Amino acid sequence: MSLTSNDELYPGLLPEVFSAYFIAAFLKASFLDILLRVFLVVFLVVFLIIFLVVFLDVSLYVFYMSFSYIYKGGKKRKPYRSHF
Repeated sequence: MSLTSNDELYPGLLPEVFSAYFIAAFLKASFLDILLRVFLVVFLVVFLIIFLVVFLDVSLYVFYMSFSYIYKGGKKRKPYRSHF
């Protein structure tokens, strides 16, 4: 049984990054496996942060625009202009 594939234990599941055997597999993994796992984790974290920032920015902007529209009594508001 190899520690780079969990197909014998849990067929069809994702790699050890998401399993209980991650530490044992990490200790016996080759340098390329370690590099791939580190890259995967960093990529997922960066993607999640970017997604959350963009999602919150857009949702707060829509929230601000809707309340600005209500506060001005339904009048059309000038479009938002950036200082840059």
